[in-house]
Amino acid sequence: MAYQYIESPSEVESLNKETIFLIGGISDCTNWQQQIKELLSVNDRLTVINPRRKDFSDFKGSSGYKESETQIKWEFDRIKRATQLLFWFGNETIQPISLFHFGSALERNKKYFDKITGGQQIFIGIEPNYKRSFDLHIQIKLFGYTSIVSDNIEQLTSHVNSYNKNLEMFFG
Repeated sequence: MAYQYIESPSEVESLNKETIFLIGGISDCTNWQQQIKELLSVNDRLTVINPRRKDFSDFKGSSGYKESETQIKWEFDRIKRATQLLFWFGNETIQPISLFHFGSALERNKKYFDKITGGQQIFIGIEPNYKRSFDLHIQIKLFGYTSIVSDNIEQLTSHVNSYNKNLEMFFG
């Protein structure tokens, strides 16, 4: 297999066994997804799924509820099917939808944390100046999640690449 990249609203399905969905701010946030895409492109066994559309500002400004509903359903379906979730809480905005997805993922996957097989592997990145950083760190501990929480994108993607390299070593 080879590295794959899927961006909303693409209907192309993943060909790789491992898929990672990027969850974090889009509206009023920098395009952090582009940096993640580049840093994960060294990973041949991974499909990166990005909900940020190239035309996102046009999409949000003119499309109304029907297109928003399509986007939300697209994200929901792909989050559910992803084998890995990457959360990035940048400091530009609070990102309530990302927080919603984060809480859901912690609850859904709590029995699988820190195991090589099982539910979705969760990778967490929180910029130091993120307004709800303290709350997230407390919630993460309360759920018993003991993996590393990264404070920058380079460290976060390094963890993703190492994890997937280990999967390849153990499972081919």
